[in-house]
Amino acid sequence: MWEREVYYVWVLEIPTPRWSTYDAVKLGVAPPKEVPATIQKRAWSSPIWYTPKAE
Repeated sequence: MWEREVYYVWVLEIPTPRWSTYDAVKLGVAPPKEVPATIQKRAWSSPIWYTPKAE
């Protein structure tokens, strides 16, 4: 009836400007077209093990 479960937490960061975009803005030039203007990082947790208590 009761089963063990495992969960993972996935995180997706909001898009943020790349360092090259910051540099271009500071220097007053157009950002390079070879790379995206923003980057979005991802992360995940270690497994979270859950075992319900038997009643």
